[in-house]
Amino acid sequence: MIKLSLLISIIFQIFLFASCTSYRLGNNKPVKFESIESISVPIVKSNITKPRLQTLVTNSIIKSIQEKGAYKIKKENDSDASLYGKIISIDRKQLRANRENVLRTTEMEFTIELEYEIINNSNGVTIAKGTTKGKSSSYLNANFQLTENHSLRNAADQLAISLANILSEGY
Repeated sequence: MIKLSLLISIIFQIFLFASCTSYRLGNNKPVKFESIESISVPIVKSNITKPRLQTLVTNSIIKSIQEKGAYKIKKENDSDASLYGKIISIDRKQLRANRENVLRTTEMEFTIELEYEIINNSNGVTIAKGTTKGKSSSYLNANFQLTENHSLRNAADQLAISLANILSEGY
């Protein structure tokens, strides 16, 4: 009886420890980013003529990467890789209209699309490249510019979170 309980205990411990063998403590970076410890984020480029949008997106990206904690933000000369971005488009779409007048918008969706490229600073090789989007919707009030600025800030934050997830988690 003691041997049977000892055997069952040993088998249970083997299955218990075997289920935790692939768990790792710390950052689980994607394989292509494992050698990168620090990254630089120069100001995002844009062909869109929207004031302060480039700095807004750049600051959001830096903040999101710092919040994830997978990489240190450094100057381009001191970093392992650089993240270059270009704003491709800003889209505005009507989500809801006024009941009496369908041409009058009550809710809008703003989308920012960013093309990014991550380059290894030591050899100049492109590590990753792609596009990502950030969306935000808001109800319009009397001050359209204020509403648009808040929505674009939220869309930039969503875009930055998406990009930080790609860098730190691979998706």
